[in-house]
Amino acid sequence: MICHFAYQIKTWKILCRKKLTKDEVAQFRRAVVKDYYFKMYYDELPVWGLIGRVENREETEDTKYYKYFLYKHIHFDIHYNMDCVIEITARMDPHLVLDITEDREVDVEFTYTAKWKGIDILFENRMDKFM
Repeated sequence: MICHFAYQIKTWKILCRKKLTKDEVAQFRRAVVKDYYFKMYYDELPVWGLIGRVENREETEDTKYYKYFLYKHIHFDIHYNMDCVIEITARMDPHLVLDITEDREVDVEFTYTAKWKGIDILFENRMDKFM
């Protein structure tokens, strides 16, 4: 079976730039606290990842202080056989984050990278790991 890619993924790409309002920052923080994740499909293959993380910064007898971060960068590992995508995974870069601890308006740039690697799995068997 011959497969053709509809899109060319470049090495480092800006997905979008956005000015988040105070309300949007608060919504993202609530989503991070609840461990929300994204799920998307690439060539009918599912890929998912967390949208952010919580860090425990300080702890005293009376209070705990947390920092909330939104991931700004996703790295995709895409495995292919000939012209067909066989597998895709996503990793968030823990160093490229936006601090969303406080309700404040903030500019953010979301980016991604992709690494392509050949693999010996046949197209007909690419969904086996999901069964």
